[in-house]
Amino acid sequence: MMLRTPPAKRTRGVVAENAIPIIESPQSDHHHLVINEDNSIRRSNLPPPNNSSAPTSAANWLNLILQTCSSEKQARDYQSKLEELNENFFKSGSWLELELYLTKEDRIQVLKNNLHAQKEVNNHQWEEIKTLNDMLNNEARRIKSLERESDQLRAEISLFSLRRLFDIYIRTKFGFFQLREVDNEAKQSIKALRTELQKTKEKLQAVEELKSQSGYTGKLVDSYISGKITRLKEQIATLEKREKKYKTVFADRISVLQRAFCELFGYKVLYTP
Repeated sequence: MMLRTPPAKRTRGVVAENAIPIIESPQSDHHHLVINEDNSIRRSNLPPPNNSSAPTSAANWLNLILQTCSSEKQARDYQSKLEELNENFFKSGSWLELELYLTKEDRIQVLKNNLHAQKEVNNHQWEEIKTLNDMLNNEARRIKSLERESDQLRAEISLFSLRRLFDIYIRTKFGFFQLREVDNEAKQSIKALRTELQKTKEKLQAVEELKSQSGYTGKLVDSYISGKITRLKEQIATLEKREKKYKTVFADRISVLQRAFCELFGYKVLYTP
């Protein structure tokens, strides 16, 4: 903002060096009026008016004085107007500075709000990026796990293929026949003998417990118990012999069957009891 400084006032009655005489006095060549640069008037050696002067000269002199006073008044008015203009200009400059300051503050506040909003948007985007990064890492780990499983499955498939090829090679090279089920009658007989043997053993154990609990009650009871024990032991021995015999006979029949298959068909019978 530029301010214009008015010219400094000068004291009346002081003649400036660059003052110019305007009008000569009609009374004498040495009496004249001086107007300074600040439009102030100084009378220089003005004698009182002479009654013997001509009326025309007095009127001219009066008009000159009036014009001089009017010029001085105009100069004062111009000076006051100039000061008022300077004051108004200063006030308008201050108001303009205030408006500029308020506008600057408003712009700063708007920029702060925009910066805060942008910061929130950036934070939200950063959270989304972190979430997507975590999901990407999880997917990468899952892909690696699936790759390991696929490698393991390939290894198992290759191993199974090798075993399958080996089995095909063995079957083409050698003949096998696997006997999974035996004769139902033989199986039932062996199962019945085992059940009867188990029951007989349980009876024998019960009789022995009864004998130990009863103590000595006479020769009749003792002889009965002893006879019962003897008969049970004989039945157990008989059952064991029969079981052993059945196993031997069955093993002989299986061996005969194996030799027959091997000689007739070229297959080796594998027995799984």
